[in-house]
Amino acid sequence: MPLNRGKRRQTPSTILVLCREIGLIFLCLIFLLYYYFQTEFGINSMIQYSQEKGCISHKNRLIYVHIPKTGGTTIERTPIFDDARKFHRVGGHYIISTMISGSKSQNYIKAATIRHPCERFISAFKYLTSGKGNKGDRKWAENNIRNMTIDEYLINQNSMRFPDFNWIHFQRQYKYIFHKRVCEVNTILCQEQWDEGINRLFRKIGQSVPDYLLSSTSANEKNDERGHALKVHHESCTELKVETREILERYYAMDYCLFEYQSLPIQPNKGICIGKSKSQQDFTDRYALCMTMVDNQK
Repeated sequence: MPLNRGKRRQTPSTILVLCREIGLIFLCLIFLLYYYFQTEFGINSMIQYSQEKGCISHKNRLIYVHIPKTGGTTIERTPIFDDARKFHRVGGHYIISTMISGSKSQNYIKAATIRHPCERFISAFKYLTSGKGNKGDRKWAENNIRNMTIDEYLINQNSMRFPDFNWIHFQRQYKYIFHKRVCEVNTILCQEQWDEGINRLFRKIGQSVPDYLLSSTSANEKNDERGHALKVHHESCTELKVETREILERYYAMDYCLFEYQSLPIQPNKGICIGKSKSQQDFTDRYALCMTMVDNQK
């Protein structure tokens, strides 16, 4: 009868010891995971993160409302939302009332970036027609914009009372940050004064600004993709027909009024961002004034 050489038979006591060792290792792993999540996030935070959308960092006590075509993609890709990234996709365009629903955000910084309505519309139009958008954006542009120029498209939309402007990239900016006529964000940044806004935001959360985010740095001049997320070069408002600009001014009248934009935008990083001097209450008060002014223009 052949012998099983080289194989050591495990006794019951040896097996018992091994089981105890494995059990201890397993318990240690459970304890380490529990300790990690308790100290880094907290069990309640884990549940909270999993139920949220958009750009919310509980570590930095920050909620950022990403209004389309204002530079928000660049901000949402920064490390300030890394704590949320462990639980869900950071990004997307959500109105402030959706983002703060059920969130313990009373003392949070609630920020958003605004942009001159005409420049923003041109940027959105070029983005949709450049093929840089997602599959849904590309399909929508093929069906709705087709081969029309900006001037042709706006004149067409104006004649039909803007049926396409419910599309997310064309919606009015104030609707993202107002709820029931009350401004719900306490930090307004301006795309036109990009560097000032970025510095102000990072200063509020107590962090240093990465060089690549500033338009004045050499990294940005070399087209560092982190500083130029989804950037599309396009013509400016001055190149549009007067009739086209007037259509935009009528449709986005509340945005022009609330954020005190002139007909033509100023040069980048010139002037003073309205969010630097005006408070959340100031914007709420101005909303009532602008409602009257816009209604009188109709």
